[in-house]
Amino acid sequence: MFTIHVNSTTHRLPSPDPLLPLSSFLRSHLSLTGTKQGCWEGGCGACTVLFTEKSGRPAPVNACLKLLGSCDDCHVLTTEGLGSSRATFSDIQTVLADGNGSQCGFCTPGWVMACAGYLASDGPKSEAQMEEWFDGNLCRCTGYRPILESFRKLLTERDKSPPPLPVLPGLPVLPVRLDGDAGRPDGCTGTCATCSACDHLHADHLHADHLHADHLHAADIEDLSPHPSSCKSSSPPPPSCGCSAAPPPAASPPAPLVSPDGTSFYAPQSLPSLLATLSSLYSRHPASAISIVSGHTGSGVSKYYNGTAPYNRPLNTPHLVSTHAVPALSHITVDGTTANHSTTVSAGVTLASLVSHFASSSNPSHLALARHISHVANTQVRSAGTWAGNLALAAQYSTFPSDVALSFAALDARLSFYCAPPPNSPPDAPLPLLTNVPVLTYISSPSLQASCVLLLSATFPPAPPLPPNTVPLARRFKQTQRARNAHAHVNFFATSLLGTATNTLSSTRLVIGGATAAISLLPKTSAFLSSAPLSSPSFAQTAALILTNEIASLSLPAAALVSDDYLLSAARGCLVKFLLHASDPSSSGADESLPRSLSSGIQSFPVDPDTLPVTAPVPKIGARLQASGEAMYAHDHADKMDPRSSLHGAFVFSRVSNRKLVSVDFNSVRSLPGVVDIVTRADTGDFEVQPDEMLFLGAGDVSPCVGAPVALVLARTTEQANEAAAQCKVTFGDEIINAPIFSLKDAMKANSTFSSSPPVVHKGGDVDAALAAAANKISGRICTGGQKHFYFETHSAVAHNTENGGVEIRSSTQSVSSTQSQVPPP
Repeated sequence: MFTIHVNSTTHRLPSPDPLLPLSSFLRSHLSLTGTKQGCWEGGCGACTVLFTEKSGRPAPVNACLKLLGSCDDCHVLTTEGLGSSRATFSDIQTVLADGNGSQCGFCTPGWVMACAGYLASDGPKSEAQMEEWFDGNLCRCTGYRPILESFRKLLTERDKSPPPLPVLPGLPVLPVRLDGDAGRPDGCTGTCATCSACDHLHADHLHADHLHADHLHAADIEDLSPHPSSCKSSSPPPPSCGCSAAPPPAASPPAPLVSPDGTSFYAPQSLPSLLATLSSLYSRHPASAISIVSGHTGSGVSKYYNGTAPYNRPLNTPHLVSTHAVPALSHITVDGTTANHSTTVSAGVTLASLVSHFASSSNPSHLALARHISHVANTQVRSAGTWAGNLALAAQYSTFPSDVALSFAALDARLSFYCAPPPNSPPDAPLPLLTNVPVLTYISSPSLQASCVLLLSATFPPAPPLPPNTVPLARRFKQTQRARNAHAHVNFFATSLLGTATNTLSSTRLVIGGATAAISLLPKTSAFLSSAPLSSPSFAQTAALILTNEIASLSLPAAALVSDDYLLSAARGCLVKFLLHASDPSSSGADESLPRSLSSGIQSFPVDPDTLPVTAPVPKIGARLQASGEAMYAHDHADKMDPRSSLHGAFVFSRVSNRKLVSVDFNSVRSLPGVVDIVTRADTGDFEVQPDEMLFLGAGDVSPCVGAPVALVLARTTEQANEAAAQCKVTFGDEIINAPIFSLKDAMKANSTFSSSPPVVHKGGDVDAALAAAANKISGRICTGGQKHFYFETHSAVAHNTENGGVEIRSSTQSVSSTQSQVPPP
């Protein structure tokens, strides 16, 4: 029986859909619509929940990416579980709402849960650390100042170090007050030994003095693991790696969960069972029918590499094997002395755990790796995603700019993985194990990738003994559009040994990505850096020239988002920064990134005493309801509708622009599970959304943009509608009708302007005279890309019949009058 614990309530599901996103399960099945669905990529943070595996601490994850099949016997905490208007709002919800940290409120529950995750994390707390933690949460209207200032109060009130509280394995217990005494059920004595009122463990039964393992009630004691402090045994403790001393379970494949589309989802709970599952599957099915999944975070970006954009549709295979519940894959093993040791990291180790381990090292290369991986994606993705999953993306898609592959290659990590069994092997045949494979060899070798069944581990070699008067160096650089949650334009990692007496480098290893078509070593540049003292004349200039030529010989990327000149310039800049660091570690020019002070700001509320209480600053009445997830948005109403009497729609989009629509083929889609109908131009006629913009494209129409609607699929659930829309076959012609306009320069050349808008003219003095009188003059051209200054709430509309025969429509719009004018009369 599949079991999931949500807000301390246990749900047993006889046949769950393992491919259902956790966010959809929370919203549609449990009506917990505080968990929002925004980008479906793991980039906005609106779907953040606290997730706890069977053992371990709670961590913030993106519920939109987490598969329900990987949540068996795990605990999930949503903002509704922290507090509500029916009991008591939690500290986190209260300070954010009362601190004016919620405007439209769509992002607010995600911020609440991200903060809850920070307060539940290990280690001392600080304002700077808290600010870094929120790299996976966006806000489009409130502004970050009041959000950050509100959450800082939680640290101030706890002397910036929340006291650690015992954590029951598997149950998220936060170092903050969840509910006050008002949340106690009638008859609760506050002492568990004498209390008979708390029959079940619900969110509104938790209060401040019930935050210990022996104070937690549950419907069934067998549903909970004992708290470590309550386990008294004379048995020796388990090995330091966390492995159980008990013999491994029987090596047999588990029974799979089966999704409505027939996909089998296997979740073995031991390494022998995992290997038995893979061996059995590979003996019966081709490799193309089998996939490994763990955190599933790669599904958020894979659409940009597998050709399915704009649909968020990973290319799932008929058989998915999840490794998330295999303890043997979550270990980090250190072999050797503290100063000189090798480190083996199992494939199931998350990026967050990897950063945490190497950040405590004294090895400069390990510290640089930790800094580099800490810039991968964001807190939520790093909490769930594994290094092996990131590396698998790099192997599958050669254009994926993997920070993991680059940093692992820089430290010469070696991979171990199980290979596919030989042809005609019996189902129980053991899988061959291949070891000592260099990372770049693996991601660049299709034959190795084809033979790999399961990544097992990566081993980092020990640091070599240091000669006298030698210090190790390691620097990493990542040139991106944003400090977090962005792929690199240029990735650069350098390790070396500096002879302090001779001022020379040796054993230099340079790795570059982004500026080259594939992640590559730079042996020629590395060799030159060891050929002469750093103080040699023109040393840096010569090194930069050799680097430029070496990159050119490796070939530049074919589809970079920036110019070749920029890539080469950025690569040279990374090298020069490394040389500056080697020459003078205190040089500000050698910084890996620009130093950033703590965010700050001032807000004042002028109060007119003659008009009080008008003009007095007061918290918004609905802010606490937004923080607790009780405020309802358009799509929240849709997810609470009964699927037996409602339909959900998903648009079929154009994936090209400036081309004519030739044909559409919906025949194979109409038979998919849950599909009821498909609405097209034939149904709506020439209905215009606005002048010259039809609701749907018809045959012969020119697509004005990527994302233009072609049809609307109606199905019983949102997931079924989305899947059907992604499978619709839409064909456009090859001829480009109009030259595309990508920039302001293109628009000016084509005279493409909005003639109805008056020109904007700024007058402020004599520009020519000011330039002529300037002491220093800089000439050139700067072009900035477009910004997505749109509201956060997703585009949704819900319509239902009213008692008097009308139709009520709820729309997530900022222009209600426009919506009303576009709805045709009955």
